[in-house]
Amino acid sequence: MKLRDHLILAGLCILLWAVFYILGRPYDYFMNFSRELKLVLILSTLFGIIPVIAIITLSLIQVPYVRASVWFAFYGSVPLFVLDYITVGLIGGEGIQFLASHWFLTLGYIAVWGVFPLIGKALETLSLKILKQKF
Repeated sequence: MKLRDHLILAGLCILLWAVFYILGRPYDYFMNFSRELKLVLILSTLFGIIPVIAIITLSLIQVPYVRASVWFAFYGSVPLFVLDYITVGLIGGEGIQFLASHWFLTLGYIAVWGVFPLIGKALETLSLKILKQKF
């Protein structure tokens, strides 16, 4: 992938993290939510909002979908973990234990490694079927 593509993916993931963080601040970064509401939040994010954004973004990047989706998973987990560790772990004083107290974030770091490659594979399969139908 080109540097431009990496910057797009990293920038988008960091922007989404910032929106998520800002929306969660009035609720102690979603800690005031019930366990059920946290589960709804993470599931709707992973299987509702993120796939739509991923499909749009992966369609704009001119590289193989699966490869781009793996990079998207990287940028959707590693830098976000670092940002959460800084804001919740270091500034918030929870240290690495935030991974347990903010289990819904931890689930998100892991789930993107399954969700994004599945989206990339689906887009690749769909585009191959469209190409076969045209020719």
